[in-house]
Amino acid sequence: MIATNEFQLQVARQTARGAYPAAPTYALRVVSGGLSSKPTVDQKKVGDGSFWTTALKRTGYIETGGEPVLICDPNSLGLIVYGGMGTDTPSGGADPYSHVITPSTTFGYFTFWQEFDDGWSVFHDCQIVGFELSGSTDDKFLAIKPTIIGMALEQKCAEPVLATAETDAYHWLDAGGYWALTGDLTNMDHQDVPTDLPTLKTALENFKTTFNAHCAVATGRHHKAADAVNVLAYATPLADLPACIAALTEIRAGIIAHEANTTAHYFADTTDNNPSAAWLEPCVTLEDCLIAAEDLIGYVNAPGCYNRHLGAMPGIKQFALTVGTNAKAIQGEGLTAYAIHRAGGSIRIAAQQLMEDFRAYNLVKFGNPAAAAGTDVTSEIQKGSFAVKFTASVTGNERSCTVSVPEFDWDPVPVMSLMGDPEGNEIYLPIEGEAAGSAPLATVTVVNSVATY
Repeated sequence: MIATNEFQLQVARQTARGAYPAAPTYALRVVSGGLSSKPTVDQKKVGDGSFWTTALKRTGYIETGGEPVLICDPNSLGLIVYGGMGTDTPSGGADPYSHVITPSTTFGYFTFWQEFDDGWSVFHDCQIVGFELSGSTDDKFLAIKPTIIGMALEQKCAEPVLATAETDAYHWLDAGGYWALTGDLTNMDHQDVPTDLPTLKTALENFKTTFNAHCAVATGRHHKAADAVNVLAYATPLADLPACIAALTEIRAGIIAHEANTTAHYFADTTDNNPSAAWLEPCVTLEDCLIAAEDLIGYVNAPGCYNRHLGAMPGIKQFALTVGTNAKAIQGEGLTAYAIHRAGGSIRIAAQQLMEDFRAYNLVKFGNPAAAAGTDVTSEIQKGSFAVKFTASVTGNERSCTVSVPEFDWDPVPVMSLMGDPEGNEIYLPIEGEAAGSAPLATVTVVNSVATY
């Protein structure tokens, strides 16, 4: 019997078309699909005096490629995303390295090796013409489905010197609640809730840096001007509990004044669900301070006041980033594709958020998150922005993937059709649309152990 589960896919980047690497660099963990050859048989009926004449047949084209679904591993993910988007800007002098991947009009070539029950094939001169990067509460491992087109015939080959599969993978729960919608992911407070005085002091020191960086931002979907008035000024490092109490008092007043500063914020981007800094003051005990810090920072999937203001949105059920270049293989004199024609690309973001209030619904439908009675349905396409950060569950150096779409045209059609459910089932708000605005339309930042692709 054939061991159908003895299947694997490995890949290496080519330096140029026709320059074939000797061995793979990354082992890809395949969920489904793979690469294949799909012959097109040309046939022509002819008359040769016989009633039973068969048609002339010949293989006229062999399509090479496929759409495998792959687990998102920290190192190989960056290579696949780079292949589909075109530009990788690496940085860092040592592990961890950061790869800022953005859309381009120049695309690289790749070689794939595929095993099927101890039999090996190699696919040369492949390009990645698009992909879908997705994750959800139902299928918690992040996956990527690249669309691959080859421009060389599949060849039987001997087993290459194999790359070692990675031990880590991105998982939905490792997002850590780092979602942002029309907000400011860069300056969100990504830290654990403090549990004692030393961690409280560290948290408040980090918070000051992050909050002041947020106040300095002057443009974007969330900001229309910087806020130089409400920056935090308490001295760091913090000396003791009284210093922490004074810092929390200053933070509470600063956040309230900052959110009330209409010269700094667009009305549509105020994302706080509740009154700012909801903890009682003055804080007296360490327990009071820890409760305040919990409200300020927020646990995983339950962002606090400050993070809600920055756009952190709990209740996300799924997301998908789709990158496509409207690609078509063009045949030349040979059996495989001679070239790939790309007829204009598009980038789309799609997500679903548990509907807990009507702010986003009112924004898309009426053009105002706090629409008053008598407001007509808007005919204007509303803008959104979206970002999420996943961290692979590893110890040691950072392994992360951040997806950022600074601006997209929010598709109003699915939002308009939302309505109540007599059975009381939960409703999810559709967040989807095409990336728009200035370049780069989308950025995927991968932090891993790879210096360069």
